[in-house]
Amino acid sequence: MYFNDFIQTLYQHLDNLPGEEAHVRMAPYKRPSASEVQFNEHSIHPKISAVTLLLYPKESDIRFVLTQRPEYDGIHSAQISLPGGKLEDQDATLKHTALRETKEEIGIDEEQINVLGELTQVYIPPSNFLVTPFITYSDFTPEFLLNHEVTKIIEPSIEELLKEDNIISAKVTTRYGNFSVPAFNFDNHIVWGATALMLNEFKEIVKRFY
Repeated sequence: MYFNDFIQTLYQHLDNLPGEEAHVRMAPYKRPSASEVQFNEHSIHPKISAVTLLLYPKESDIRFVLTQRPEYDGIHSAQISLPGGKLEDQDATLKHTALRETKEEIGIDEEQINVLGELTQVYIPPSNFLVTPFITYSDFTPEFLLNHEVTKIIEPSIEELLKEDNIISAKVTTRYGNFSVPAFNFDNHIVWGATALMLNEFKEIVKRFY
């Protein structure tokens, strides 16, 4: 499928999201979904954030970009994620958050990114983040410029995402101990947690037509 045809068809399917049912397969533990958590003044006050799933053509493939964090003394040290970050005061909307953070982290200007729509929100209990994923695309292969928050980028193809044998049980080490978790394995880059939940919902959409 040509890139433009893929994007047009994908857009037609974003009105009917698989939702939180698609998250369950990749959930690393029994966790509350965003719809189950009561976000109000009497309970949880999550930090609000947004991420970008950026699609683009590269050679004969349709690819998306993931970023690897540096090692640091924090919950998400060295993990692989989608570009994005926390809502700041200057952001008019969460879309602006996602695009601003994408430019800061991997150097892609907002003018080069087209927004197709949103995926289902994901709540991350360990860091108390409520994340909105945005599906976006660029018509050309980007030139990445990484900032200090990113040690490397990973560029899986849609074909790699769809391969069932790329879902594995991975051993991970966190500040809470060692665990076996469901994960995507992209050329020995292990993607688990909230990012895996988002990618699996995207995967379920793409499986409808690709």
